[in-house]
Amino acid sequence: MSKNLQAAIRQLAENFAEGLLQAARSASLEEILNGDAGGSARRSPGRPRKTATKPEPVVVAKRGRPAKRGGASADASLDRLVDVLRKNPKGLRSEELRSQLRLEKIPFRQAAAKALEANLITRTGEKRSTTFYAK
Repeated sequence: MSKNLQAAIRQLAENFAEGLLQAARSASLEEILNGDAGGSARRSPGRPRKTATKPEPVVVAKRGRPAKRGGASADASLDRLVDVLRKNPKGLRSEELRSQLRLEKIPFRQAAAKALEANLITRTGEKRSTTFYAK
């Protein structure tokens, strides 16, 4: 920095400090202690007003695995699965069956496994060519 610029900055800082001291000396002690040196304190337009009641706490969802579904909904899925297969005697592929039941992959697999275990349905094929039939 040049010497002229440094001198100008120093002069401005001294003038500012001097003006600040004069303002503090001319203010009354009460104004300084109350923090009301420039008049009444106003809120900015974006700041919300204080409320008498406290806001309700925000419930934050837990992280990790979702809760297991109850047995009643799994039994209902099992009943729906068997009913849909009885209406389609030629059988349905797993993708078609899932779309008609509107089930996600894992709940569908669980319901199909229970139905196979209970000997309510049969299965042929593997992976995407798996076809389910009602007994």
